[in-house]
Amino acid sequence: MGKKLILTVIFFLTAYSGSGQNVFYNFPKNYQFYERDSLGFSAVNIFGSVTDESYKAIKLTILQNGKSYFSEKHDLEGDKKFSWNTSLVSGLFEYDFELKLFLENDSSSVASASKVLSGDTYLIYGQSNAVAGCCFDMVRSEVDDTFLRNYVFDHFDPNSTNNGWHDLGVEFNWPGVIGSRIAENIIRENHIPVQIINGAVGGQSLEALVERDFNNPENPETYYGRFLKRIMASSSLKPKGFIFSQGEWESDTGVQGAIDSYNERFNKFISDLKSDGVEPRYYYLVQTNIPTTSYVEEAPAKLRDIQRQLKKDFPKMSMYAAFGRELSGDGLHYARAGYEGIADDIFLGINSDTYGAQLGSPVTGPLIQKAVLSDQQQKITLVFDEGQSLNVQNVKDFGHYQRRMKDYIYDGNGEPFIDSVKAEGNEVALYFSKDFGKDAVTYLPSVFTDSYSLNYNGPLIENQNGLPALSFSEFKTCEALDKPMIYSFKSNESGVSLFIENQIACNACTYEVFGKPEGALAFKYLGSYKSLGDSLYVDLSWSGNSKNVSLKVKVVSDYCQSDYTHVEVTKCSLMNFRGIMPLVSEELISVEAFSPILTDKNELILNPSKFWKPMSATQGQRAFYNKIGQCVNN
Repeated sequence: MGKKLILTVIFFLTAYSGSGQNVFYNFPKNYQFYERDSLGFSAVNIFGSVTDESYKAIKLTILQNGKSYFSEKHDLEGDKKFSWNTSLVSGLFEYDFELKLFLENDSSSVASASKVLSGDTYLIYGQSNAVAGCCFDMVRSEVDDTFLRNYVFDHFDPNSTNNGWHDLGVEFNWPGVIGSRIAENIIRENHIPVQIINGAVGGQSLEALVERDFNNPENPETYYGRFLKRIMASSSLKPKGFIFSQGEWESDTGVQGAIDSYNERFNKFISDLKSDGVEPRYYYLVQTNIPTTSYVEEAPAKLRDIQRQLKKDFPKMSMYAAFGRELSGDGLHYARAGYEGIADDIFLGINSDTYGAQLGSPVTGPLIQKAVLSDQQQKITLVFDEGQSLNVQNVKDFGHYQRRMKDYIYDGNGEPFIDSVKAEGNEVALYFSKDFGKDAVTYLPSVFTDSYSLNYNGPLIENQNGLPALSFSEFKTCEALDKPMIYSFKSNESGVSLFIENQIACNACTYEVFGKPEGALAFKYLGSYKSLGDSLYVDLSWSGNSKNVSLKVKVVSDYCQSDYTHVEVTKCSLMNFRGIMPLVSEELISVEAFSPILTDKNELILNPSKFWKPMSATQGQRAFYNKIGQCVNN
């Protein structure tokens, strides 16, 4: 705390002298930006002293959008010191400050500040695609920057008159297209002013960008120091988000050490920021694009895969793939529309994380979790993070040429191997008939260019918000676990007990259950369950008045999963179902009420095994013997 306080006092302490008066004070600057707290307020502390004893009083006036917000007059006595601790309400408000001194019958203005804002700060760092520096004049002329701020500090000229807060009026250190677009979206949708501090530097490796002088972290000879200086000087220590886009240097050069140490360097960078007092609430990472070339062909895919794995270290990090965005003519940088598309993707995450927007589906790019090789058929199931609802465009037709998704998914030997692709929920099934080489899967090429397109413009796996899945390279497959054998169930209006013959062996395994009422198009994730004895109870209250419910159940571990077992449930009152089954002796008996189960082969099975006496009977025999059952009214 001592370090932060000293920085604030040094920056704001100003001396004013004139007409015999000497005033020293801490006072806002023109265009100053204050970070708001969790309650939506920004604390403003104004203090100082008057050395001219002829002045008897001092008055602070604050206007909010031109109307009176705060006004208070203090008598100057004794040591002539004064102070105010007030706060600003965050919103689409510009605040104007004025400090006046009073003689017996006269007053004079000591200080004033206009266009002061209270809102949220976002940091941006990385390479040239984070700078996103194209189109400054167009953005400046088209974007309403009334409630957008940036903090400028010229490390070449510490005394520059440009140093301080600005709107989009100064190009040096400006927020860039991505930053400006995100700010514009936040301001429009949430009515909160935004400060963007973009410290990105084009053409630099991660190693160069995160180098920190231990003895002088704000050393302007380092990129880190220049970035930190602007954060500290603007008192932006609690940004709502940190946006990072970098990796073109490593992708292009293919330097093995730089790629292998990428995640370690990034973790150290974030740790250094925290040690210097900078603590972003959320992180947003943009996975590097597919380049046209590289000195080491496999390097770009490997780097993107390493970036994808940063999620393990930063649970609050949202990740985005920028594939398919409009590029400029050099094949490396994006056009303005491309940058704005990336910004709009990131805004989905920001709007959900900080401003509570409810979009009903994940607001981050789908992340691969498992690749399950089925022992039942030639199929690999790609399992993405829970809650994703995925789509796959199998073919993109450009008229004179086509791109097929199956041509851009590879086996462990780097060869296309699949025949077709199908998405359902958070899973994508890859069907193949040819040999599957080396137990690994790669999604999207490492580099790409051909006579039809400078950059990759083929199909993508996307979620329902249009966010592309992050690419992955040589992701290891696992052999499918044994799928659950559900031979019967009991149900009532509120739930169903599923009876499972082959209980899962591993302690870490669970059953994941999905369901949909009759007539619904998509399955809904119902939860993860541990079985109790030989049964598993699933709540059905979510299905409303529907009498028929489809369930699918799989076994899940940390590393793999099984195929699904499908169950068609008829909801009956326990007292309103009668089942009759023949024993092996063909003696007919009435059994406890329970509902029928329809197997994958459309066979109706009525009895749980505890009511089936001759356990020597095969599963097929049980299915054959038990064909009769219905819901009846008493």
